[in-house]
Amino acid sequence: SIELRSTVYAQKHGETPEYWADKWKFNSLKATTTGTLVHAFAESYGWLKNGHPELITEECKCKYIPEKGWLVPTRPKEEAAMKCIDELSSNLHLVMNETKVYTTDFSTNYAGTFDALYYYKDPINDANSGLVIMDWKTNADIYNEYSRTHGKMLHSPFNDLYDENYSSYTIQLGCYQIPLENIGLKVIARRLLWLKEDGSYEVVKINDVTKQLRNFLK
Repeated sequence: SIELRSTVYAQKHGETPEYWADKWKFNSLKATTTGTLVHAFAESYGWLKNGHPELITEECKCKYIPEKGWLVPTRPKEEAAMKCIDELSSNLHLVMNETKVYTTDFSTNYAGTFDALYYYKDPINDANSGLVIMDWKTNADIYNEYSRTHGKMLHSPFNDLYDENYSSYTIQLGCYQIPLENIGLKVIARRLLWLKEDGSYEVVKINDVTKQLRNFLK
């Protein structure tokens, strides 16, 4: 519990348990709020870049300068999102942002909302074209070195994945993929768009675990 953790931490590092509990809560709220605002900016800039300024989110309207066509980033991770979108392949075309999907054909059904869906148009072979699911992430880190060093894995049927955020996101994007496939759409890839505090970003490839998910959910 948070009470036990803060008590143990206070004994080792000084201050009171209440001090550390409040500090952790403050930092958690700061990270959550920042993540929400950065997601709104990324969604809004994606729409603006594709000619739909009317879809800029309410939170971002104050950052929009219509006469210049600018959406002004106000923090490093927003600058990273802008740079990421600007540098996407010209073969990727935005289909939709922030869209709910759900299942109806499993014993355990679910719903979720993906951040962005793009269509990749292969310039050489159209058979390789298809949808790419993308999700913005603002975590300080998505990997866990302790789990990787000590072989700490998830439970079956995902016991081939390390116990870390990257694995959770692998399952998350797989869950978005299944409802799209269930209505006949072709998903060819999944990507995390990892935004960092220094204004840089990383595009992280995500493996396909939909077969494991389908077997688990049926």
